[in-house]
Amino acid sequence: MLISIIVAADENNAIGINNTLPWHLPVDLKYFKQRTTGHSILMGRKTYESIGKPLPNRENRVISRNELVLEGVHTYRSIMDAVNACAGAGEQECFIIGGGQIYQEAMQGIANKVY
Repeated sequence: MLISIIVAADENNAIGINNTLPWHLPVDLKYFKQRTTGHSILMGRKTYESIGKPLPNRENRVISRNELVLEGVHTYRSIMDAVNACAGAGEQECFIIGGGQIYQEAMQGIANKVY
């Protein structure tokens, strides 16, 4: 299974400010939607909270050390638990969409592609 990171960063490698995107670029959002639709998206709790709801036409998988119950979302205690669930569901590719701590963990030998 392909485990992909999808990220937008500015010239200083900033990916967010105060738990929001530091820009609004419709072309970026369209690319994100086109690339991730039909796949699992893995994210940390803060990223999920900043989005505010499950993204449609994707399996939303939230990673948190705390036990969470979120409607329409699968929750996991670790990134590897979420990746294993994707593999068990027969996913061809899953996408890690943030935040910073989840990206750092994924870069430690978990992810094998970056968009």
